[in-house]
Amino acid sequence: MTATRAELFAFFDDLGIQHTTMEHRPIFTVEEGADIKAKLPGGHSKKPVS
Repeated sequence: MTATRAELFAFFDDLGIQHTTMEHRPIFTVEEGADIKAKLPGGHSKKPVS
């Protein structure tokens, strides 16, 4: 089952899960995203390239 971004965020909202999304340029390595990660609090994840 695939959800849209809006459906995913609505699901989080329904569960009372606080979330924030930051839009940024595409990055393909941890090194390329170091400046982005430095601006974000908490845990981090990166979607693998398929």
